[in-house]
Order: sequence, then C-alpha cells, then structure tokens
Amino acid sequence: ANAYTIVLPAGTYELQQDNEVSDDDNNTGDLDVQTSLTISGAGSATTVINAPVDDRLIHLLNDSAPVDMNITISGVTLQNGYSDSAGGGIQNDGATLTLTSVVLQNNQSFVEGGGVANLGGALTMNNSAVTSNASNDGNDSVNNPSECGGGIYSDATGSVTVDNSTFDGNAAPWGGGGI
Repeated sequence: ANAYTIVLPAGTYELQQDNEVSDDDNNTGDLDVQTSLTISGAGSATTVINAPVDDRLIHLLNDSAPVDMNITISGVTLQNGYSDSAGGGIQNDGATLTLTSVVLQNNQSFVEGGGVANLGGALTMNNSAVTSNASNDGNDSVNNPSECGGGIYSDATGSVTVDNSTFDGNAAPWGGGGI
C-alpha cells in the first residue's frame, strides 16, 4: 500500500504557485512528490486539477532509485500543464506510476512528453485518455529531435504499458504525437 492517500471530491482544483525556478521542494510551482502516494478523485468528468500558470502539474522525484516509489492516480483530469523542459503534465523521474481512469489534456512541454515524460520510470495506464497534449518548442524553423512524445514520452530506461486507453489530438513535430 502507498504511504499516503489523498481523496479529492468532485471539484476543480487550481494550483496557484506559479513561476517555478528549479524548485523541487513544493515552494513554488508543480506538486513535487518524493514518497509513495495515492491520489483518488471522484471521476475524471468531475474532479479536475488545473496547473499553475506556466508550470507542470506533478513532478515525481524518486531520489532513492532503484528503491520503488509507487504513485497511483485515479479518477481525475490533469490539465493545462506547461514545462519549458520535459513533462508538461507529469514528469516521472524513476517512480512506478499507475494512471487509472485519468484524463491528461491540454498539457505542453518544450521538449519530451507533453502529457507525461517517463524518465527511467515504469508507467502503466488503464482506461484513460490522452488528448490535445503537445511537445513543441514553438520554433518550427529548427528541427529539434527532442520534440517528441506529444502525449507520452518514455526514455530508453523507462517502460510503458497501456491498456484500454485512447490517444487523440496529441502533437509533436519530430515524432510520436501520441507516444
């Protein structure tokens, strides 16, 4: 079982701390998670988490790898995240991440993984939707090979398993609009 559980009733949750400057201690910006955690919403149609202005939603920091940090997120929509690096919605640095009945929508990263950047982690997605996410630096005149994985990006040390989930309207100029 995960160390902590957050139960979110129906509602829209606005993350307010924007303008993150390399902070991994929850002082500003995204939610920095450094221990096993379960986030359970009332359903993706009714429980919505909006990113702060110009920042991603969630950053999973498994500093004790290879010791497993298990993150389970279910029944929520994660939307409007932005990162000037990887992972507009979620950046997973080495955790075991399970998304069930989650909608990732309208997230954008400058490089890999508009919806999720899975960097050395194990991502499992069940009964979820990845829609209208993008990996794009905004400069179409430069052919940047790191603009990939509009919906999901996983590096060579990560793994991704997807079951009964949809990908629609994701974009990446270099490759892998969906994954």
